[in-house]
Amino acid sequence: MQTWWRSSLLMPWNRTGKLSGGMNSDATDAGTFHRLYPWLTDWFQRPNAALFADAEQKAIAAELGRRWGVEHPIAVLDELRTRFGAKVANVVRGIVYENARHDWAEIATRQPCCGIDDLIRLLWEPLGKAGFEFTYEKRSDGVQFRCTGCPHVAVARALNAPDWMTLLLCGSDYGMVAGFNPAMDFQRSQTLMEGNPCCDHRYSMTSTPAGGA
Repeated sequence: MQTWWRSSLLMPWNRTGKLSGGMNSDATDAGTFHRLYPWLTDWFQRPNAALFADAEQKAIAAELGRRWGVEHPIAVLDELRTRFGAKVANVVRGIVYENARHDWAEIATRQPCCGIDDLIRLLWEPLGKAGFEFTYEKRSDGVQFRCTGCPHVAVARALNAPDWMTLLLCGSDYGMVAGFNPAMDFQRSQTLMEGNPCCDHRYSMTSTPAGGA
């Protein structure tokens, strides 16, 4: 099980979408992209065709698995979209959600409690060390985040691919929460990746988890 939410997010980002002080640090380079986002390579190389009933979606998932880790993912996604249209985004959305859910369900088995405070400790505290800028407020009905700085946005702009990066990165948040605790609700109405002033993550509990909030 990769601890990607710690090791990958703590890489030395800078505001230009490049890794500080490294060779070949431009994310438009395929190898660098895969080094920045190793969990995506892991997810997309899994046997994801089984997630889909539609034959074309199965084919898209299988082709993504063959080409991910070899070519630049954004170029692959753009090319597939010219052939299959909107189905590609649907496949990406499904792969990201299901694999995030799977991995965070496994993480949950190692935790004494899986409440909102635990998610903050496991996810948001490492993000703060990785250059993300955010504040949050604990309320009677949950926790409201306001994230105003995300290093991934600079990468998306450098790649001219905010649409794909929204699906690949921001889209995992829903699966994370569903896997970590099915009794936790996650809502978000906007993201920095889509050009908004902040990401407004909100977590609440639909029932009290064992071991605390």
